[in-house]
Amino acid sequence: MKKRITLIIMTLAALTLECLPWGVVLNFASSPDASVTETFSYFSLTPFGYAVFGPLAAAVLTCVLLILTIIYAAVQNKGLKTTAAVISLLSALLSVSPILYGRKSLTAINVAVALILLAQGILLLIKEKTV
Repeated sequence: MKKRITLIIMTLAALTLECLPWGVVLNFASSPDASVTETFSYFSLTPFGYAVFGPLAAAVLTCVLLILTIIYAAVQNKGLKTTAAVISLLSALLSVSPILYGRKSLTAINVAVALILLAQGILLLIKEKTV
């Protein structure tokens, strides 16, 4: 029971970090020599419009993951556990996808969300002892 509550708390922590307005960085060139940096939430459609697809997809998958972990906490289904683990690992990968646009596009929130979701995926894949 303790593990299932931990999974829900980890998902809520990742979701909270994704709601913060410093999760996605966009760099705009204001002139040939200068650039303007703006930050957005994972749920913002502005980065999606500028072809930064990973954070929004990670946020949606984290919402799905929250629903799955709540259901898994109530009903211990092995298939549901495996599905939640795969979604968690995929969401972690999508969270750090802004690194493809350069090192300046990766934030501490991206890394924190990815680490939380990666730990959750590993925790879901660990077999529980049966008594």
